[in-house]
Amino acid sequence: MASFTQLLVNFNPAGSRTLLPPSRTPPPRSIPTPTLRRRTLATASAVQPAAEISAAIPAAPPEFDFKSYMLSKAAVVNRALDLAAPLAYPDRIHEAMRYSLLAGGKRIRPALCIAACELVGGDESLALPAACAVEMIHTMSLIHDDLPCMDNDDFRRGQPTSHLVFGEPIAILAAMPSSP
Repeated sequence: MASFTQLLVNFNPAGSRTLLPPSRTPPPRSIPTPTLRRRTLATASAVQPAAEISAAIPAAPPEFDFKSYMLSKAAVVNRALDLAAPLAYPDRIHEAMRYSLLAGGKRIRPALCIAACELVGGDESLALPAACAVEMIHTMSLIHDDLPCMDNDDFRRGQPTSHLVFGEPIAILAAMPSSP
């Protein structure tokens, strides 16, 4: 039995390690030795004036105003949600849907969706349907969370919860996914 120091580690092309006994070791390879190079110091004539160096440094980008960005994206999302959830038949259920969906909020999730799209070079209009869908799913989870069988909350986003205004059955139906 070979000792640990007698075993050599062989890396195969697949990247896994196999231990080979010394009798099956590959032939030794010659390893080139690195050559040392002498550095030369910059002379006074090679040094650039400070004005040239500061001109070569790009100006700092303008300060990002997070608050105004979030407010502008929330306004865009609110308009899109208003158009995406029109008042239709059955009126009472759609009224309950719009009551909870358009109750306001920070709209962080859709803003993150839009920001991710913009980060990779996309346009806000491309991300808006997905951003609205994310906010609709979030609102649906809030309606369900507020129900008496769950947290039994009385207020959400500063106003009475959907089940208090429309009743529990309508709130449940308003939070159910539906297709047009």
